[in-house]
Amino acid sequence: MNKLFFRRLHLLVQHETETFQNQLQRLQASDYPSDSGPAFIREILLELGRRQKAVTTIESEYEADPRGAGERLQSEHRKIIFLFRDCIAGIENAQSRRVPWEIIPAFERLAAVLSPGRSLLVSCVEEFNYRIAWHESEAKGLESFIRLQIPRIHRNDALLHVLVGHELFHPVLNKFLKREQPKVIDRLRIACEMIPPPDPTDPLFEADRLDKWVELARKAWVSAMSEMMCDMGCVALFGPAAILSSWSIALGRSLDQLPSSPAFYPPWRYRIRSMLRYGFEKDPGKTAFEQMEKSLKGEKELAGFAESFRKYFDEIKREVAPLEDKTPPDIEATESKLFLKLAYDEVSSSLDAAWEYVQDIVTRERISWTDSYEQIPPLVQLISRSVPPSEARESNQYDGPAADLSPALVAAWLTALNKEITDYSDAGDGRSYYERYSRLLLKALADIEVKREYKK
Repeated sequence: MNKLFFRRLHLLVQHETETFQNQLQRLQASDYPSDSGPAFIREILLELGRRQKAVTTIESEYEADPRGAGERLQSEHRKIIFLFRDCIAGIENAQSRRVPWEIIPAFERLAAVLSPGRSLLVSCVEEFNYRIAWHESEAKGLESFIRLQIPRIHRNDALLHVLVGHELFHPVLNKFLKREQPKVIDRLRIACEMIPPPDPTDPLFEADRLDKWVELARKAWVSAMSEMMCDMGCVALFGPAAILSSWSIALGRSLDQLPSSPAFYPPWRYRIRSMLRYGFEKDPGKTAFEQMEKSLKGEKELAGFAESFRKYFDEIKREVAPLEDKTPPDIEATESKLFLKLAYDEVSSSLDAAWEYVQDIVTRERISWTDSYEQIPPLVQLISRSVPPSEARESNQYDGPAADLSPALVAAWLTALNKEITDYSDAGDGRSYYERYSRLLLKALADIEVKREYKK
């Protein structure tokens, strides 16, 4: 690289690095709902310091190797840009004033169980999507952070924050996918070999075609398994709250969308049907569901909540149930292309093993709704009286130990749903009910963590 050009690029890198540092130092003075934000900034500053040392070394080596020094400086410039792009927006949007700070300690505690040794950084973004990013490498430095994004429009929608449970399962699936994928690829290759080629006289075209079919089917299988295992994880953690929040999102989408490149997301009808099957038709969810319903019906003032949920739950089941005389539209979508049909045949074969894998994770500690469903009726009583459902009180008591996260989420959803079904007169009323229970739930989640810390 020409010396003048090298000098120009070096000055640019120095300016951008100093600007990056200044922004980080400004952000250090901000308030964050936990130590994850400041810890993330410290790690970025350490990484930025390493990049600066590398740039200084490259500058000193220019005379000996102008071309190599120029290429290495370009490489370091790209690394600094990527670091800035990935990290600044995340930490800007993780400040207390921008996130639902009430939920963060509870979900950080849950994330620590699911992904030991890693820290959770939560931010709110404009994009209308829940998203999570993480590194598969050893949990150290910046790689030790899991970065969760919540749509800013849902900042105060505590009922939909249940979907965080889905996202937190993404980083823990790699072990299962690595274990199952080689066997799946072998079966896909055998199946793809049966597909008649357009030109059987061209062996090179044949090999290329086979590899592409297998790769497309593999991608579709990985995407479907990832999403559906995260759905399984969410329903294993939060039970009724998971199905109600997932259905709320599904209602705004096509239930039978074609799995398309590049994401190959599975159809929502297929996903919801699997959540119902594994979350409520198999134990431990089946027994917990029956006992919760029985307990609610056993209390005169709570029987209506059980009836409302059962009515809505059965309507969801009817909506996604296979038709007797016709292929379900979501299955038609997954069979519309041959590689998709092959992929979803493998998905169907993998789901039982996937559920066992998820159950092994959620039984590590007391984090599943099936461990604490007995708390749900008293928590429903609290929130239905406009009291935050933060304490697992016994009958006729005025206080009690901190409630668990899962039953608090379920109780809020059951109460909001009951109000929606029995006392919904117009859009204005519906919004006020929804907002009230979201705010009560946010307050409850903050109180639960305070009570836990105070107990220590």
